[in-house]
Amino acid sequence: MLSALALLGALAAPNTARLAGAETTHQSVEVIERGRRIYEAGQLGSGEPLRAQRGEQGMTVSGRAAACINCHQRSGFGLFEASNLVPAVTGPSLFSNAQPRPQTPRRAKGMEHQEFSFLTRPPYDDLSLARALSEGLSPSGQPLQYLMPRYALNDADMAALIAYLRQLSLQPSPGIDRTVAHFATVIAPNQDAGRRQAVLEVLNACFRERHPPGAAGQAWHLSVWDLTGAPETWEAQLSAKLREQPVFALLSGLGGEEWDPVQRFAEREKIPSLFPNLTLAPAAPAGGYSFYFSRGALLEAEVLAQYLRETSPPFRRLVQLNLETGPGARAAAALRRALEGQPQTIEDRPVRQATTEAMAAGLADLGPSDVLVLWLEAGQLKALADLPPPNLGRILISGGLGGLERAPLPATWKPHTFMIYPVDAPQRREARMGFNLRPWLRKHAIQGTDEILLGNTLAACSLLSESVSRLRGSYFRDYLVEMIENYPTGMGNAPAAQAFPRFTLGPGQRYSSKGAYIVKFEDANGGELELVHDWLVPP
Repeated sequence: MLSALALLGALAAPNTARLAGAETTHQSVEVIERGRRIYEAGQLGSGEPLRAQRGEQGMTVSGRAAACINCHQRSGFGLFEASNLVPAVTGPSLFSNAQPRPQTPRRAKGMEHQEFSFLTRPPYDDLSLARALSEGLSPSGQPLQYLMPRYALNDADMAALIAYLRQLSLQPSPGIDRTVAHFATVIAPNQDAGRRQAVLEVLNACFRERHPPGAAGQAWHLSVWDLTGAPETWEAQLSAKLREQPVFALLSGLGGEEWDPVQRFAEREKIPSLFPNLTLAPAAPAGGYSFYFSRGALLEAEVLAQYLRETSPPFRRLVQLNLETGPGARAAAALRRALEGQPQTIEDRPVRQATTEAMAAGLADLGPSDVLVLWLEAGQLKALADLPPPNLGRILISGGLGGLERAPLPATWKPHTFMIYPVDAPQRREARMGFNLRPWLRKHAIQGTDEILLGNTLAACSLLSESVSRLRGSYFRDYLVEMIENYPTGMGNAPAAQAFPRFTLGPGQRYSSKGAYIVKFEDANGGELELVHDWLVPP
């Protein structure tokens, strides 16, 4: 092993690249990439799975289950797991003097305070770190805790893993330091001017309140990245804007059903993209950099499939009425996928335009043994005004697309129609908005009728502010991602202004809201809703 560690020391030397030239630099890149695969994927240089054992006679783990990332996280900053503290394994934390807590620990009669051993140990070097990884002993000879695996690594793999750890989270991410932090919000083309103004007013007021300009501490700056043109040009536009002004994260934003180019940009550049306001959210990669409050109408489709499987009376045919293109068409396709294998016939009836004539044709030949699903936006529902409701087994509409309580459904349809309701139950949401959102809006003189848009934007900003404060000066994008996904319950009141009933995430999860209610109108002439089915979470 000493020969490999000697090679590692040479690769880590300050003047290596200059003295040995491009070939050595290339070699070091290859070694670090080999170490990354061990750390993140549990894959050895040979391609075989990494193997490790916990304790002398403990459980054996291999492959992805043995990878360091499982406990120490992609950033290397570790985490709290119940009562266990997983220490940081970043380059600066391993290879410099440990930093004991500056404050005097609390004392109690008959009790002795014992500091975490990793806070009092001497710094690692290549040999002592190799010993810790293979034998479970710290530089001072202290046994590492049982949960720390003992790895079986050959010389080359050990050298590669140590080389990777030396550079892990070595340089903070661009766009932020202790004095200033830069963020951007992305606005897709053709957005309603009033909605755009509402988003920016909330974000700017949140920044002024939490990080006022000219005050002591870190100043926050918001760049507005307005996109133009076709979606296939958005990634290039975003790349140009990032070169002009590096940012630490993308915050909130505004779009419709098309957001994939923004997500691809965020994943490619490894920039956290936090909770934009969308009609439909893309399929986010597990463990990626993009977070969303909800998947929108796509989630509604899966909730509806679960509801029909659980509670609907027997029916012969499910008919979906929607426009040929747009979010309704994509929701209809999602419902069809979710109901694969069911005995009922699923019939799609897309229309080119939402006219009374087109709707009448779409409603033809329906009977009591059919279920009708309307994937129509608020303006499209108005085309039903002169049509009587068909005599069906059940009629359901999308709440998110149709406008929730304000859905312009004809009075004759309301008694026969159920709604998929993807936000918090009306009375509970009303109470929370009255307590958490409206006083804040009045304080900052922000007008607006779309409380879902305003509240979600404020929640996104509050979550970012709380998460950045918890980084405690370790400004790494990966660490920000881990803070948001691992500690949502520790964010206190930060997400309280959001429209959804709860904010829940976990390792690898990227959508905080995972279900919906089923509701119906209490009477034909009002907007009050009553609960038909409690919160439904599809499998």
